[in-house]
Formats: sequence, C-alpha cells, structure tokens
Amino acid sequence: MSILAEAVEWLSEELESQLAETDSAVYTQGSESVSLLVTLGQTRFEVGDESGAVVVASAIDLILQANRLTINGTPFLPKVGDRVELGDGRVLEVLELGGSGHYSYCDPQGVMIRIHCKLAEDAVTGS
Repeated sequence: MSILAEAVEWLSEELESQLAETDSAVYTQGSESVSLLVTLGQTRFEVGDESGAVVVASAIDLILQANRLTINGTPFLPKVGDRVELGDGRVLEVLELGGSGHYSYCDPQGVMIRIHCKLAEDAVTGS
C-alpha cells in the first residue's frame, strides 16, 4: 500500500471516529438495512427545464467509508431509489444526477464514497 493510500485510509478512520450518534443513518436497499455513520455534504448541479431554462439544484450527499456498505457481510453499491433514514428523522432517497451518476468515490483508492440523495417525496408530503 502506498503512503498516499495509507494516508487516505487513516484520514477516513479519523473522520468516522469523530462522528456522533446524530450522524447515524440507516441505509435500506430492498428489504435489507445497515446502520452507518455518515458525514453530510452537498453537490450543486444544473438541470434544464421544459422551457430550456437552466436551474441550479443541489443534492444532499452522504460521505462515508465505502467498505461500510455491507449487508450480512456482503458488500453492495448504492442503487437509485435506495432509502436512508438519518439520525434526525429525515428520509432521503438515492438520486441520479442527470448523467453524472448517483455516487462517486472521493479518492483514487475508493476508500470514501459520496452518495447523492434528495429528500424522499413521501417524507416531504407526509404521505
């Protein structure tokens, strides 16, 4: 392992060790769930509407150690539509960012992952 890879691994562990219980999330894919510690971030992106106007929007990002995405010992990758309940009660849904994907790795080694989400519609409308 290179010095840079070791540094990224160390930094990701330090970040996770500083997270509090309020930074917890329950990630659900299908009928399976896993509890995670996450850091929230934001990604701004542009989308065009029907009239051709460009609208700037933002996604809520979950940033975490990629190797924490395991259910019953089996690693998995995020899928559009997966749901995440944050420690503060908000419910998010994994979101495709118009051609740029629904997740990306934060580093060349793939230690940290950034998952793009939005507030779940049924959580916003209360239905």
